Amino acid sequence: MPVYDDDDPRGEAWIPGSAGSSRITTWSGRTTFVEEVLDIDGPWASAPLAADFILLTAVFDPTLARVVLTGTGLEAFTQVTLERSLDQITWTTVRGATSLDVMTGGTIVHYDYEFTDGVTNYYRLITLAPFGQTSNIASVLPVLTAAWLKSISRPFLNIKVSILQPPTFGIGRTARVGIYPIKARTYPIAVNDLRLARRWTLTLLTETAAAAAALTYILAPGDVLLLQVPAGLADTVPAGYMSIGDVTRENHPLRPVRVTWDLPVTEVAPPSASVTALQATWQTLINQFTDCAAVVAAYPDWSTLLATLVADPSETIVD
Repeated sequence: MPVYDDDDPRGEAWIPGSAGSSRITTWSGRTTFVEEVLDIDGPWASAPLAADFILLTAVFDPTLARVVLTGTGLEAFTQVTLERSLDQITWTTVRGATSLDVMTGGTIVHYDYEFTDGVTNYYRLITLAPFGQTSNIASVLPVLTAAWLKSISRPFLNIKVSILQPPTFGIGRTARVGIYPIKARTYPIAVNDLRLARRWTLTLLTETAAAAAALTYILAPGDVLLLQVPAGLADTVPAGYMSIGDVTRENHPLRPVRVTWDLPVTEVAPPSASVTALQATWQTLINQFTDCAAVVAAYPDWSTLLATLVADPSETIVD
């Protein structure tokens, strides 16, 4: 893996881990092989080859509808980033993985809840400190078997949902237009802009008290949510990022535990990258541990705590 020195007008390149440069490539594209033209004691002289020890794996977890990303062989690094692609050309940073701290033992574990269902998702790891190297490209084919309603910032609230009926009768897109009558003219002037995103009513069904509570918890914070559906339903059930308006629920007259929920939905843009997924809050620590000593005894470092501590969904209900 050659490393190029962008600050050097000669465009010098060398192999990390080698004693020095093995060639010089000029900006004209001509390559001349030379011997020891760079400082063998420079900062790159002992740099390891990423391909020799960094390994990234991607595994789909159908239980929680997420892709588990695991990086190993990172003892020489302190921070990394993870990226996702569907074509290995355009890469997007995985939410919450802009700058991940390497855990004890030279590993990282991160979860991607915003994968694309039914197609191959590609992932790569790039080290940030002390310098940038790229891992192998890991691939995974996630296949959903049910619809999922997901919280972008609180994945511990994510739930499977039962969609009562596709909203084929009522998907609308509001126009942005102004009609201005003009004095002494028959025809008014129209001022138009882009039509707004889709709006519809999403009808869900819960058949147990536990399912009703779980839906209540994910709706309580009022966050932007992500509806993911199996690839086979993508043509009939609108999915994507959504903002949910005033919710109504109706209990079945003969089976009160059976509840129908009407969710007025407006399709919205994905939350910005600054919105990251957290599996726990400070309230989680207060609820689950008696004091700081108990926390320290349970988790060897902060990175491990963030990766494994999971909040109780009922925390979203504020008294």
